[in-house]
Amino acid sequence: MARGNQRDKAREAAQKKLAGQKKGNAKSGSELARDKEIAAQKMREKQAAGMDNYAHHNTKSIEKLTFVSPLLADAKKTAETATKK
Repeated sequence: MARGNQRDKAREAAQKKLAGQKKGNAKSGSELARDKEIAAQKMREKQAAGMDNYAHHNTKSIEKLTFVSPLLADAKKTAETATKK
């Protein structure tokens, strides 16, 4: 019966190990929300910087493209209206 005891002890040890791993996130709700907001703000800044770089392209380079996505089409329209004014 020694083998049965060994199996029980191994099972207990494995359960203790798993219980230690399932501690989860140590941040409180407000800390987690703050970190999410900081990450979202960084992403908004990156997206804005990307759109600023995109807006500086001239319309001739946009016309040369064979595939025009909706975003490029919108940029082309805004560039055309800006040059007409």
